[in-house]
Amino acid sequence: MNTLRTSTLALACSLALGLAACGGGGSAPELIGKAKESLAAGDAKAAQIHLKNALQKDGTSAEARFLLGRLLLDANNPVAALVELDKAASAGYPQAELVPVHARALLEGRESRKLIERYAATELQDPKAQADLLVLLSRAQQRLDKPTEARAALDRALKLVPGHTSAEVDTARMEAGAGDMDGAMRRAEALVARAAQSADAWRLLGDLQVVHKKDPAAARSAYEKAVAAAPKSLEAHQALISHLLGMPDLVAAEAALKVANGQVGKPPVLQFLSATMEMERGRLDPAHEQVQALLKIAPEDGRIALLAGQIEYLRERYAEAEAHLARALALPGSGWRARLLLTQTYLRLQDAPRALQALQPMLELPEKHPRVLALAGEAHLLLGETRRAEDYFRQAAALDPKDMRSRTLLALGQVNNKSQEARGLAELRELSTSFESPVADLALVHTFIRKGDVNAALEAIDAIEHKSPGKGLAPMLRAQVLRAQGKLQESDAALHEALKRDPKYLPAALFLARQDLAAKQPERAVQRVAAVVKADPDNAVTRLAWLNLREQAGEAPATIEAELKELVKQQPQLARVRQALATAQLRQGRLADALATAQQSVAALPTEAALVEQLAELQLRSREWVLAAKTLDQLADLRPSSPEPLVRLAELERQRERPREALAHLKKAVSLRANHGPAQRLLVLVEAELGNVEQARRLVKDIAAIPGLEAHAAATEGDLEYQQQQWGVAESAYRRALARNATLPDVPAKLLRVLHVSGKKAEADSFARDWVKDHPRDYAVLNYQGDSALNQRDNAGARAYYERSLAIYAEQPLVMNNLAWILQQQGDLKRAEKLVRDAQRFAPGEAALHDTLSGILSAAGQHESALAAQRQALQLDSNAVYRVNLARRLLAAGRKDAARDELQAVKQLGDRYPGQAEVTELLGKV
Repeated sequence: MNTLRTSTLALACSLALGLAACGGGGSAPELIGKAKESLAAGDAKAAQIHLKNALQKDGTSAEARFLLGRLLLDANNPVAALVELDKAASAGYPQAELVPVHARALLEGRESRKLIERYAATELQDPKAQADLLVLLSRAQQRLDKPTEARAALDRALKLVPGHTSAEVDTARMEAGAGDMDGAMRRAEALVARAAQSADAWRLLGDLQVVHKKDPAAARSAYEKAVAAAPKSLEAHQALISHLLGMPDLVAAEAALKVANGQVGKPPVLQFLSATMEMERGRLDPAHEQVQALLKIAPEDGRIALLAGQIEYLRERYAEAEAHLARALALPGSGWRARLLLTQTYLRLQDAPRALQALQPMLELPEKHPRVLALAGEAHLLLGETRRAEDYFRQAAALDPKDMRSRTLLALGQVNNKSQEARGLAELRELSTSFESPVADLALVHTFIRKGDVNAALEAIDAIEHKSPGKGLAPMLRAQVLRAQGKLQESDAALHEALKRDPKYLPAALFLARQDLAAKQPERAVQRVAAVVKADPDNAVTRLAWLNLREQAGEAPATIEAELKELVKQQPQLARVRQALATAQLRQGRLADALATAQQSVAALPTEAALVEQLAELQLRSREWVLAAKTLDQLADLRPSSPEPLVRLAELERQRERPREALAHLKKAVSLRANHGPAQRLLVLVEAELGNVEQARRLVKDIAAIPGLEAHAAATEGDLEYQQQQWGVAESAYRRALARNATLPDVPAKLLRVLHVSGKKAEADSFARDWVKDHPRDYAVLNYQGDSALNQRDNAGARAYYERSLAIYAEQPLVMNNLAWILQQQGDLKRAEKLVRDAQRFAPGEAALHDTLSGILSAAGQHESALAAQRQALQLDSNAVYRVNLARRLLAAGRKDAARDELQAVKQLGDRYPGQAEVTELLGKV
C-alpha cells in the first residue's frame, strides 16, 4: 500500500466558532473590566462570556464590540469578527486601534481586494499602527500576485518602524521567493537574535532551514522555539506538527498535537493534521471519519478534498477517491499532488484516457519529473501503446534509478520481446530481491503464468505472501494458478482463505460468485458478495458490483434501480453511481428516463467528463443531434488535450451530412495528436468525400511518414481506395498493412471483403482458411464469414462461425444478436432468449437486441412480453423497421386494428421507407 506524505508547508483552513452568551451580573463597564482581567489571565473563553454579557447590558459599547471582535479573530473566526468590528467602527472606536485589527480580519476572511480598496490610502497617526496596516496591505497584494506593490508596502513599514518584526519576516519570505535564499537566511538569523520572543521569526527560520539548508533537525528546533515563544499561537503549533509529520516522526507529532490541543483547543487546522497523522499511521477508518467532518466544515478547501482523496485511495476505494480528487483540482490549495494522485486513481480504475488527461499539464512542463513520466508510461501501456510506454519508462528510470515501478514495466517489455526475454526476467528477479514492494513479484507471476511455468509462478506468489502477510492478494493469485492446473477444490480453498484474511476483498468474492452463476446457483453468488458489502457497507464500488450481480441473478430491475437512486442520494458526488443509474434505466429500454438522469447528473457535476460523455451517447441514441453536438463540445472543453471528443464530433457531423464541419474537427484533432490513427483515417476519408481525392492520397503519404503509423497508413489507404472502388489498389494496401502489423483490428476482414467484391472468391476462401489457422484468436474474421453466410441465407454456416467467434470472446452483443436470430429460426427459442438477454447486459439500450428479443418471445407465444420489448426497441430507435415489426407482433397477438395503425404510419413515409411493398402486403392481412 502506498504511503502518502504530507507537505511540510503550512496547511491552513478556517472554521466559524460560535459561543452562546451567558447571563452575568454587573454593569457593562464592570463586565468589560472583568473581560480584560480574564484576558490578562489568558482565559479567552471567560473574556468572551463577559463581553457578550456586557453587550446584553449595552449594545452600543464600542469597546466591548472591539474586544469581542479581536477575540473572535484570535479564535480563527474572521467572519464573526468582522461583524463585531464593523459595529465597533460604527460606534466610533478609535481608528488607530481598530484599523489594523479590522484589516487583519479582512485578510484572514480572504477579502484581499476589499482590504486594499478600503485601507490603501489610510494614514494612521501612530507609526506602529500604520506599519502594522502596511504589512497587512502587503500580504493582500501578494495574494493578488502583485509583488512590486507588496514589497513597496513592506519598505514603507520598515521606514516608519525600523526593525518591525512582521515586516522583516515578510521581507525575508519575499527575498526567499525571489531566489535570494542567503539574504533571507541572514535576515532571519538577525531577526531571531534581536527578537527571540517572536514566534513568527522562529517559524521563518524553521521554514528556511527546511527549504534552503535542508536541515530538518535545525528546523525542528526553530519550530519548537516558536511554540515556546507563543504557546497560544496556532500557526506555531501547526508549523511544528506539520514538520514532524513530514520528517516523519509520528510519535513526536502525536505528542505535539496533544500539547497544541491543550493550548488552543481543536480548531479545523489541528483536526486536519490529526486526520493526516491517522492516515500516516495506517489508521484509515478514524482518518476517514475526521476528514468527513472537515468536509462539512470547509467544503471549498482544496487541501481537505485532497486529503479525503488520499485517504480513500489508501482504503482502495478508487471511485470515492476520484470524486474527491477531481473536486480538489477545481479548488485552491491542492497543487500538483492532487493531479498525480488522480492520475494514479484513474489507472487503478483502468481508465487510461482520463489518466493521460489529468497528467497532460505536467507532461507539458519543460522539466519532467520521473514520477510523471512513469505514470504516462503506465497509461500508454494500459492503452496497448507499448512503444510509447517503454519510452516513458526508460526516461523515468534514467532520471531515477530507484524508481522500481518504471524499471519493472520496462523489464516486462523486454520479457515480451523474445530476443530480450532472459534479460527482462533477470531484471525482474533482481527487483524482487532488492525491494519490499511486491510489484516485481506480481510481474513475475503473470509472466510465468503466461509461459505455463506453474512452479515458478507459485514461487513468485510465495514471495508476495512473505511481503504482504495477512492480505488477500497472494491466495487470490494462488487460486488462479491452481484453477489453471485443474485443481478446482484447492483453488476454491485459496479463494476462501483470501476472504478469511480480508472480508472486504471483492475480487475473491466475485471470482467465486461467477463460478456460482456458471453452476446455476445465483442465490449463493449474491450471498457471497453480500458478505463483502456487509463488511464494507460504505464502499460504492462494492455495492455497485453487488447490484450488478443481483441483476444477473434475476432480481427485478425496479428493485435494482430503487437502490441505485438511494445510493445517488447517499453519495451524490460519485459519478460512477450516477452512470450506473442511467445505464440501468437504459438496460430496461427506458431511453427517456436514462437521458433525464444523465442530464441531472451533468447539472450536478458539470466538470465530470465521464458523465458528459454518457449524456452525449444518450443524446446520440435519441437522435438529438444538435444537443449531442453541444455536449460533445463541452466534453472537448473538459478534455482540451484529447482528440477523441473531436473525432466523435466529426463522426456526428459526418452522419448529419456536414462533411466540412467534420473536417474542421478532424484537423484540430490531428493538430493535438498527429499520431492519433482514428483521427488521421477519418480525415482522409472525409477529404475524399468532399471530392479532394488527391489531397486524401497525399495525407496517406504524410501518415506513413509518422513513426509507428506505417501499418495504419497502409490500412487507411486500403479504406480510401475501397471507397473509390479501386479494388486492386485496396487489396494491395491491406496486404501491406498486415505484413507490417498482423494485429491491426478489422484489416483481415476488410481484405476478405475486397477479395469478395472483386470476384476473387476462391482466393478469399484460401486466405480465410490460412488466416484462421495462423491466428485462431482473430474472431473478427470469423464474424465476417458469419455475416457473409447469413447474407447468403446459410444459417447453419453462419451459426458455426458465430459460435466459434463467441467461444473466443463472449462479450460481442451484435454477434450474439445474430446468433439468437438464427436460433429462433431453427426453433431453439430457449437458448435464443438467454443469448439475447445476455447480450443486453453488454449493450444496454441497443434497439436491435430488443427487436430480436421481441421476435423470440412472439414465436414462443408470449405476446404481451413481445409487444413490450418491441415498443422498447421503437422508443430507443424510431427506425420504421421496428414499427413494421411492431405491427407484426400486434398481428401475432390478434390486434389487427392496432397493427393497421402502425402500418398506415409507415405508409405515410412513402419513398423514405424502402420496404413499402412489404407494408402493402401486411396491410392486406388486416
